[in-house]
Amino acid sequence: MKRYGTGHSDLIKGWEAASAAIDTAKVKLQEFKKAGDSEGVAKQNQLIKALRTEMSAYTREIQANIREEINLDGSVE
Repeated sequence: MKRYGTGHSDLIKGWEAASAAIDTAKVKLQEFKKAGDSEGVAKQNQLIKALRTEMSAYTREIQANIREEINLDGSVE
């Protein structure tokens, strides 16, 4: 059973997008560090933190969906 109408593939795509955005933000972070741009560094760190929080939410939702499917199938956790 899918929670909130969101299937595993949508959740995984969201997780992957957040992961790719983190990779991009890390590259930009290094560029800001090399340039000595402390404001840019701070913004990238905030972005990375927000994206990691988003990834955690996707992970929790995927795990909850899996647990729910296992319970509905009558399997033992």
